[in-house]
Amino acid sequence: MPFNYHLKNALEKKGGIVSEDNNSVSFYKNGKILTFFGSDEREMVEDISGIKHERVRISLDGDELKLDKWLHQDTPYLMTGKDVVKNKNGSIKSCHEICYKILNDFNATA
Repeated sequence: MPFNYHLKNALEKKGGIVSEDNNSVSFYKNGKILTFFGSDEREMVEDISGIKHERVRISLDGDELKLDKWLHQDTPYLMTGKDVVKNKNGSIKSCHEICYKILNDFNATA
């Protein structure tokens, strides 16, 4: 299944490279690779309201990235949508905002 269209396009505009199968967007810096991708079976997880959204997975150099640095324990999974997750401080955020924060942190440390 293709990666969420809106998120894929937003990440591509930030300089990401879309995979041939449209299921991931990767960023490269100083020999490191940060990849945002959808699950093959379009895994669905519940947001703070109990509504299901497509889960977004992120890897750093091929290893799944633990998101507890960016996400609150109430919403431990990153998912597509607006106002669907809480950041580490408990503020309600969209998937794009969390992805951009992760990308900014990657660019700052890579």
